[in-house]
Order: sequence, then C-alpha cells, then structure tokens
Amino acid sequence: MNNPMKLMFLTLFYFLNIIGVADEIPDEFKIKRKNNFEFVSKPVITKSKKGCVINFETKDFCDVTIVIEDSTNKIIRHLASGILGNNPPAPFVKNVKKQSVLWDGKDDQGKYRDDFGNLKIRVSLGLKPTFEKTLFWSPHKRIGNNKPKITMTKECVYISEGQGVDSLRQYDHDGNYIKTVYPFPAKNLDKIKGLNKQKFQQDGKLLPIKLGPKHRSTLLSSGSNMVPSPGKYGEAANTIAAHGDDIALISFGINRLKAEGREHPNGLVRDKKLYTIKTKTGKERAIMPFYSTFSNDGKSLYISGFKIVHKYPKAHEWVPGIYKIDYHNKSKPVLFKGSADPKKVGSNNDQFKVNLGICFDAKNRLYVADYMNDRIQVFKEDGTFLKSLKVKKPVEIGVDQRTGKIYIVSLMLVNKFLKAIKLPANVSILTSYENPKVESTYKLPLIGYNPGTSMNRRGGLEFSFAFDFHSKKPRLWMMAGLTISIGGWGVITAKTNLKGTGIIITEFEKNKLKTIKDFHTTVTKKIVRAKPHVHTRQRLYVNPTDGMLYLAEAHTGVSKSFNRLAEINPNNGSVKDFRIPITAEDMAIGLDGYFYLRTEYFLMRFDPKTWKEIPFDYGVEKRKVGFDIMQGNADAISAIQLPATGKGMAWWHLGGMAISPKGHIVLSCCNQVKRLKTKAGNDHYYAKRGSKNGGSESSYKPDIYPGRRTGWELHVWDKYGKPVYEDAFSGLYVSDGISMDKDDNLYVLMQQNRSFNGKPYMIKWAETMVKVKASKAKVITTFRPELPIEKAGYPKRKMDIAGAWVENAEWFYGGVGFNGGKSGSSCICWNARPALDLFARSFLPEIDHFSIAVLDSNGNLITRIGQYGNVDDGKPLVNAGGPKNTNSIGGDEVALFHAAYVATHSDKRLFIADAGNSRILSVKLNYHTNSTTALKGLLK
Repeated sequence: MNNPMKLMFLTLFYFLNIIGVADEIPDEFKIKRKNNFEFVSKPVITKSKKGCVINFETKDFCDVTIVIEDSTNKIIRHLASGILGNNPPAPFVKNVKKQSVLWDGKDDQGKYRDDFGNLKIRVSLGLKPTFEKTLFWSPHKRIGNNKPKITMTKECVYISEGQGVDSLRQYDHDGNYIKTVYPFPAKNLDKIKGLNKQKFQQDGKLLPIKLGPKHRSTLLSSGSNMVPSPGKYGEAANTIAAHGDDIALISFGINRLKAEGREHPNGLVRDKKLYTIKTKTGKERAIMPFYSTFSNDGKSLYISGFKIVHKYPKAHEWVPGIYKIDYHNKSKPVLFKGSADPKKVGSNNDQFKVNLGICFDAKNRLYVADYMNDRIQVFKEDGTFLKSLKVKKPVEIGVDQRTGKIYIVSLMLVNKFLKAIKLPANVSILTSYENPKVESTYKLPLIGYNPGTSMNRRGGLEFSFAFDFHSKKPRLWMMAGLTISIGGWGVITAKTNLKGTGIIITEFEKNKLKTIKDFHTTVTKKIVRAKPHVHTRQRLYVNPTDGMLYLAEAHTGVSKSFNRLAEINPNNGSVKDFRIPITAEDMAIGLDGYFYLRTEYFLMRFDPKTWKEIPFDYGVEKRKVGFDIMQGNADAISAIQLPATGKGMAWWHLGGMAISPKGHIVLSCCNQVKRLKTKAGNDHYYAKRGSKNGGSESSYKPDIYPGRRTGWELHVWDKYGKPVYEDAFSGLYVSDGISMDKDDNLYVLMQQNRSFNGKPYMIKWAETMVKVKASKAKVITTFRPELPIEKAGYPKRKMDIAGAWVENAEWFYGGVGFNGGKSGSSCICWNARPALDLFARSFLPEIDHFSIAVLDSNGNLITRIGQYGNVDDGKPLVNAGGPKNTNSIGGDEVALFHAAYVATHSDKRLFIADAGNSRILSVKLNYHTNSTTALKGLLK
C-alpha cells in the first residue's frame, strides 16, 4: 500500500473508530441539557385563583430549578427542577422554552403558608456544583485495623496504610502532613502505564479499573488485598522501604513508586510473587516479607522476614534467608544470605533462625536481626560475614549513621522455635559496631502487649516501629496498639477507647521515651472520632430541618450496624460523636426532623432533641429492640413490626430505607418465603418462622408469579405506621438504597448490572438505578425464580438488567453503585448508597468512573460531578479542614477515588463520602444564573 493510500486508510479507520465509540454511548449516559443558561425573559410572578404563576423563557433547553425561600434563604418549597425539552419532568411543558409554573401556596409538607411577605421565588438555570470544602479529614487518622508501615529518608517520612483501600502519605520529620503519594495525583494519571485502563461507556474517557476480589478499590496489585482472603481486609504493603525519591511497597510482590506520585520508569509492578511455597495439595502459595531496606546508594533492595502462616494455634515459620533485588532493573530476586528452605535454619555465621529487621550503617555494612539466635549478624555488601552482636531477641534495628549507635527493638514474637517464656518489650541502644555495649534500655509503651506465647494471636507483629536518624535527635516512630481487641479464641472486638492506637513519635531521654507527637490526640482534637471505618461503609444522612450532616459507620453487628453517630456541622466542620438509643442497620430523617432507626425486624422513631421515642399509632410494644442487642437496645412503646425473617442470610445487609416528603416510610425487608435447608438437612436459621430459635414471626407471603424471585420485598407505611403499599416492587431482590418522592415513585438501586440491547455494561460489579411507581412494577427473572417461567412467557424484548426484565419501569440508569458479589466473590459487605433530593433529583455514585451522576426525576442526566483525584487535588472554596496545599484540576474541582455514599441538603449541598481519600466532600449546589423575586406586595 502506498503512503497516500495508507494515510487515507488510517484516517478513515480512526474516524470510524471515534464514531463507533460515540455510538456506543447509551442514551441514558448522555448529558441532556444545553449549556446556554440565559433568560430570554426573566421570571414574572402573577396572581391566580390557585396561587401564583411563575412565567419565564429560557434561550435554550437547559435545566431549570424553582424554589420558594424565606427571608433567611431557607427553602420552604422545592417546586420544580429538570431539563426542558422533549422529556421534562412535571410541571414543565414539553418542547417549549416559555414556561408557566403554578405555586399553590403550600410548603414541602403540604401546609399553606400565610407569610407571603417574607417569601421570595428563585428561578435558577444550570446546576453548577462546586467543591466547597473537605470535612471529617485528618491525615493522622488510621484508615483501617492493619498496622501502618513507616519508613524514613533524609527528606521526609512515608506512611503506608491499607484495608481494602490503600494510602501512601508523606510527612516531615515532626509528623506534619506534606502530601499524598498514592492515590496518585490527578496530573500523573495519564502518565502511569502500569494500570489497566479502559474506555468508559459514559463518555469514552480512558480510566483505570480498580482492583480487588471483593472491593475493587485500589490500583496497587502487590498486596494481600488482591487475594480472596484477606481481600477486603488486606493492604498493598506489608513492608515499605524508601531511598531518595524511590518508594517500594512490598508484599507478595512489589509496587514501585516515585515521591512525586507516579510509577518507576521501569514499571509500576514487578515480581508479583517474591517467594512461594507449595501447599499440601501441590499448589504454589505466595508469602509476604515483613522487613526491607535499601542499600545506601539506592541501587539494591534487601528483603527479610518471609513468614509462613499456619492456622492458629500452630506457630508461624520464617524463611531463613535474605533476598537482594537489583531495584532499577528487571532482574529477579536473588538469595543474598541464608537459605530459601524453611527447614534449613541454623546458628552458623551464614545461617539464620527467624531473621527479621535489616538496615545499613554509614560504612555499607548490612545488619540482620537473628531473633532465635539472640544476635545481630553483620555483613559486607558482597555478603562477607563480619561480626555477630549479642542481643536478646532483636526484632527491629536501626543504625544512626551520624554516630554509629545501634538501636534495637526487642519483644515477644511468637514462632515455632520459641518456648513458653515471657519477654518485656524494650528498645536498647548499643554504643557502636566496634564497641557494642548496651548504653541504655527503654520500656516500650505498648497497649495490649502480650509478653508470652499463650493466647498470643498476633504474635507481636501487630506493632510498627521505625527509627528516625534524620531529625535533630534520634527518634522512634511507633504504632503502639491495635484499634481492635483479639481474644484468645480469635474473637475480634472494636475498641471504644482508642488512646495509644495512633502513631506516636518519641525521643530518647535519660530514663524514658518522651512523646513528641501523638497522632491519635491530633485526630481527636480535629475530628473527634478516631475509629476507622469498616468496609468503607460511611453512610451519610442530612437533617432537612437544619442541614446538619450525620455519619454512620459500621462499628457494631458484625460490622453491619451502628450505635453511634457523628454529627458534622458543614458550616464550620465541627464534629460531635454521640450514642443513639439502639443499634441500627440503617436510618432516615424526615421533614419533621425525627430520626427513624431500623433493625431487621422493627422500625422506631425518635426526637433527636431528647432521643425519646415518638410512638407510631399503629405499632407494637417490644422489649429490647436492636440490630445488635449486645451493643445497644431499647424497649419500644410502639414500633412498626416489619414482615421480615432476618438479616439477609449471612450478609446482614438490608437494602435501604427512606422517608418521602409526605411522610411515607419505605423499607427493604428480608423475608425468606422458601424454607432453606443446610447440608445437615435442618432448617436454615433465618427461615424458621415461629420456632424457638427463629429470626422472626413474619407471616407475610407475597404473591407468586412465573419468573418471580422471592426473599426480599419493599413495604410502605404512612407516618402513623399504617401500611400503604405491601410488596411495593414485586420480584425485587437485593438493593443498595431506596428512595421515595412526594408522588410515591420509588427510586431503587438494584444489584443487577444494566443491560443495553442485550449487552451488559462494561463493569460487571456495577448496579442499576430504576424508577418505578409503587405497586405498579415487577421484576421477571430467569435466575432462581420461585416459580419458573416458560420462554413463551418472556417479555418481548431483551433483558433490561442482568438476568431480568423490569415491567413498567419509567427509566433506568446503569454503571452506578457497587455489587461486591459480582466483583469476584460472594461478599456484598462493600456497597453504596445514592441520594434523592426534594426535587426528586437522583445523585448516583459512578464509583468506577470517579464521578456522581445527577439526574432529574424523568431520568435525564443533568451533569456529572467529580473526576479522578486524591485528597490534594481540587481547589476548594474554603481551604479550612483539608490539606494546606492543593492542586487545581479544573471543572467543579471535585476529586474522587472511591466515592460510594452520598447525601444531599436539597439545593444547598451535596455530601460525598470518599473512602478512597479518607474524607467527606461538601459540594455547593450553585447555579450559572439566578433570578429572585420577592413576593412582598405581589400577594396578599
């Protein structure tokens, strides 16, 4: 082919390819509004017999929002909002730009207002979300229960943490936050090649696909969060090392990062399996090291402490070898000293018996903690043995290259060679390599330290230590306590008192370690609550009466319920943490300001001013209501009893609840109609109705039709507790959030993936938002229906969602939420929650697209909020509460990484819980154009 023909062919191919990508964008993903936000004629208010009429004309089919406000700008009526054009929500008229909208004089609760002189009507064009501020963020807060990993360079300190999500932050030597290295900064994302990037159906953007078998919440592939277990509890790094601007995150493999937040020039990932063993079945299993260091010139990485985990109570084994890696090349790890055979331990100069911490001194000598031989072995860089230093049970070591002094942490570290002895936890200082006498010994202030081998579940590995010889005086950074308690039988309990569980920076004084900075104290002073979230579950709720934000994190009920709330003032960022009367799996706040708390079987209502129960007229008296009655329960005077049989089998996840503007209460209930059997043949616990050990006395049985799946139902009650709709969305299975508008329309985030003309949405763990009228829609499925459906009975169209049709749905929107059960396991602990405002606008987390979709009540996409970024990305309107130094990313300046939960204070703010960046974002819901007209003098 000649060059002109080739050029023409390539140009045509490129053109067709681009057209093809555009054609692949489903209509529901296309933003429908026009971006001309001007009036042809500004709003004019006229009186009518039914109230007042708002008349205006726009230049184009943009989105329009109309509210009635009082003199303090509080909205008393959310009148209308939506995109003009061929599918506008009521009361707008189709295909016209000139509109007349009636206000009947009522507020959102249907009450007539008589204070017209104090009211005004605002007509706004073009929703313009803007990043306002960061809430509930501290760079010193723990992000999970796994211990943080700490390493030093001359320039700074790096701390890596992870539990499902991962974080790598940079601090100065006094513990002050500098910046986030990972998640990668937005400016570097396009430059990083070691990521799985795909074109998204929403807009054709090339974005990275997050990793994780149960959670899909990290871009780092080196660690324990990449395997089925621990998976969502795992982390990218089990040890870290840094030199200059190189940072190695080491676990099963290595992720190589640069200090500016990008990958190593030779690639992000190397050696996915550093060391493997063969299991009894003959399969290879990778194991992780616990210690690492760079050579002084930064060319070589040394790794020690590969641990072979055995099932408790059998003690762990350690591989008796040190490995060396030519860090900047692609060569494989080589054995530097010792043996790769776990059985070949010893006490000769070239052998080890549980080798742990390693470091270099100023003369390029490598020090290795040889725990069971009670010594530190010293080698030249070429592996030549130099000397043994006698030290009892060394774990972590460091050499001050300015003075030559050697610092050693000694404590109980359970292993198969250790007898039933007790060891204190100390740090000792030796004078030098040449004169290794003990100068001083300090007691380590560890919390929950077990000096013996009995009932020692974590075996001493639960603590973190790092020596800092780049500060004026030598310092020891340590994580001295877990955020959880672990009993001898392995029962995990969340601690209530977290004092001492943050990183502390200490200096060596004459007879004690002096605390220079306590991260826990720093956290509690700023945001009060130091306890990390679980499963990234940070459900958000807004009190519509005052705009206060409430955060519920899953700290009770097997990490599926809560007995405390954090009240966050969005105006000043202050936080109050308080106990609520019962443990609740979910809650909602009505326009009456009451808090509605649910368990799997009951719904109770409380006045938050006194936290006294507000009984329902139609309810039942019940003792000890609570999702986790051991962590909090209360006697109910009159609670709504739900037609439910349990917590949703092993998931303990209940699908959502909401209060409509007129006070209707909708809840998802797990009601196992079919009696389940275990392998032993006995009835499943949650399916036993009326039995002594049964989960509930529910006797409700829904109508069965061909293609109906059972087990979950939506039910609706009025504000008095009287049923309004039974089985309001027939055939619905598991959901991840439900809402109801003033007209009894349901907005349900269904777990199933969206299907476009028979083809699934590209991300299989994404979910689908659907709008239906209560009791007017049903789901028909071919997947495990209670009553099978014949092919002749299939709806005459392709499936709407994975494995099912939704009859009488008003609209769908896919690619949102998160269904953990489709991410590579059966776990749905990680999920999402959308929000519906008082205009019935939907705010939907497009978690994998790093955005929030905003739809009007007719399903028209108004705009998207957010883009990829870390906590340093995005210039807020208010800097207080977030990082001091931020990077503008343009647009709405909203930077997101794993944003699964949202809530809204209608037409004021959107709140986004972004666990990937460990913060909550407040987004101002501004507009491009506003026109306000006072009613004073217009209406009598």
